[in-house]
Amino acid sequence: WYSLIHMGPGELPDALVALRMAVEDGGGLLMSFFSGPSLEPMYHPVATAYRWPLPELAQALETAGFQVTSSHWDPRFPHAYLTAEASKQNLA
Repeated sequence: WYSLIHMGPGELPDALVALRMAVEDGGGLLMSFFSGPSLEPMYHPVATAYRWPLPELAQALETAGFQVTSSHWDPRFPHAYLTAEASKQNLA
């Protein structure tokens, strides 16, 4: 799940839809990621990673068919997390 940090805005939406298809209705998701005030690529020793504003990533999850149930980001630290539930309605 943490490998999603290497997906930019052109790849992440499709990956989240595929992830939603793999999670049963009502199933849970915990997502941790690099966060910041703006969407931007950043250096990472393995491959380019991305910082996502928490509201933008939450919206991407909602669009993919998840309902965000909690979130946390402290601007003093580079990581944020979201918990979500696979919606029981039609997928994106």
